[in-house]
Amino acid sequence: MGEIRSTLDIIMEKAKNLEVTEEEKAELQRKETVNKAKGMLQKYLDGLLGMEDISSEIQNMSQVAQGWARDALKNECMERIDFEKDNTQILLLLEQVLGLDTRGVRDLIEEFRSDFSREAERIKQQMEEELRNKGIKGTAIVINHKASPDWAPYQERQQNTFKERLKQFL
Repeated sequence: MGEIRSTLDIIMEKAKNLEVTEEEKAELQRKETVNKAKGMLQKYLDGLLGMEDISSEIQNMSQVAQGWARDALKNECMERIDFEKDNTQILLLLEQVLGLDTRGVRDLIEEFRSDFSREAERIKQQMEEELRNKGIKGTAIVINHKASPDWAPYQERQQNTFKERLKQFL
């Protein structure tokens, strides 16, 4: 009867002959640094970590890791910027920790908020007109533009366009 071996024994035997190349080590370090940067950003946004702490953490990294961390922070911030939300913390981080000029981003956010507001008002007026044509009117009526079938596709298009234009600034 043959020897019965565990899966772990088989894996360990095969892994004995494997070596991790320098490129693989560097990629593992990059991934670890990127994940650490993402974690720092989340802690910052949750109020558990200050900008000074993030700066200090980055300064304590090797030169190469600093570049990875800065790129990861910038990319993660870009993903989280949303013109429908308050972006103050993210923009401050981009300015004070990464040293980026965010005036263009701030202007872009305001542009999209303004367009959003105008479209919401247009849809409200359209919905109000439709109700009036049906004989429904009065001060108790509250128009919800988000219930319009036109709103969701518009909102999605605006978000996509915003993300594309945001890439130009960062």
